Amino acid sequence: MNFFVLYPLVLSVLMVFMVGWLLPRAGSTYDLFRLKLQLYPNWFKYFSIIWIVITIILSFFLSSSSGNNTEFVAVNVNFSLFVFFFSKEKDEDEFSEQLRLKAFIYSFISFVSFLILFGGFKGSQLSIPDIFLDFIFVQIFLGIALLTSLVYFYITKYKVNKNIEG
Repeated sequence: MNFFVLYPLVLSVLMVFMVGWLLPRAGSTYDLFRLKLQLYPNWFKYFSIIWIVITIILSFFLSSSSGNNTEFVAVNVNFSLFVFFFSKEKDEDEFSEQLRLKAFIYSFISFVSFLILFGGFKGSQLSIPDIFLDFIFVQIFLGIALLTSLVYFYITKYKVNKNIEG
């Protein structure tokens, strides 16, 4: 069986379990202020960095055998960014939690608005390049949205810590 056929299925099942881990355990309350995500342990950040390095190394070896593996790289980088973003900080507090939520909301809104725009272009009769009609374009934009939320989170956290110290 081909690696590129089985691997996305395995990664999809892993992602379902990873998202299930994040969901709150208390299902009886609907108060959004009391619901808290069960973040991954801090050492998952190292796991995600190692995952990206392995992905890059594998992409070089597999590119010679299979040709184009852009989707393989995009899916794995998105998975790594997702795990990195939802891993705890060493000093996780309410500020980090609120900042993470704000960064995720900004990236989610931009991603959803892009998908609406993407769907509008796809359904229209406009002449647009074929790259915008591929699913890989959505994967790349999802990676950009996750990367943007990570950058926003860490820059804002750095600025606030700098203002507190200085």
